[in-house]
Amino acid sequence: MPKAADSAAAAALVGAAAVWAGATFQLLRDSLTTQHRRSIGLEGSLLEIESNLRGSREQLHEIRSMVAGAASAFRLLDDQTIGAPTRARLERSIGAELDRLERPVNPQVAASPGPVDLDSTVDVLLQAHRARGRKVEWEPSGGAAVHACPDDVAEALNILLDNAATHGGANSRVAVTSAAGRVEIAVTDRGPGVAPEAREGIFEWGVHGSDSPGEGIGLSVARRLVTGHGGTLTPAEPSAARGSSFVIKLPAARRSEEGHVRESGH
Repeated sequence: MPKAADSAAAAALVGAAAVWAGATFQLLRDSLTTQHRRSIGLEGSLLEIESNLRGSREQLHEIRSMVAGAASAFRLLDDQTIGAPTRARLERSIGAELDRLERPVNPQVAASPGPVDLDSTVDVLLQAHRARGRKVEWEPSGGAAVHACPDDVAEALNILLDNAATHGGANSRVAVTSAAGRVEIAVTDRGPGVAPEAREGIFEWGVHGSDSPGEGIGLSVARRLVTGHGGTLTPAEPSAARGSSFVIKLPAARRSEEGHVRESGH
């Protein structure tokens, strides 16, 4: 009998241990599942915070540039020696910059894609940059137009002009050409150029040289704006000439759109 009792007691202990182990395993599994869900939720929250912060920094980057251009143009208007045509172009440039400045803070007036007359867009931008003491060579294209959001085209070009002035000195050049349903806009400076190994890395968000005064935001934003309309933004192929050149390629406006641009005078 004692042996039978001992065996029964041992079996009971084994059974209790098994029940305890099973319950413990279930609690551990539930705890791990809960922790996993919490980690996923925290990761999502962190990504959302990072995305919002990144978007805010990009918006601030854009606003700073627009304010600088408009402020410089405003100061030039006080010069009584400038002629009426220059004054009218400066006023048009200020109006365009203020319109662009309003849209990021007021989504109700957001611009939509359509035909964009590049001669008008470049002319307005160059007034703001020249008001800041920058020399930019440019010959009107004679009517080249792309299908995109006007603000996105203006901001991408503005970033390239800022980049050229920051890294290539006060002198730069804009060239617009059309071929095979695409329009190319090249912004070239006379600076040290881009090292071959850095040609793609410079478009990554936050990447910039140790001696660069920038934050490494502009080129990333410019590429995103251009690719959002089916275009590309790349460095031009290396050449013997000094400096760097960035080329935007966008779909040309359709013939009906081009006619609308010419008739409306945009």
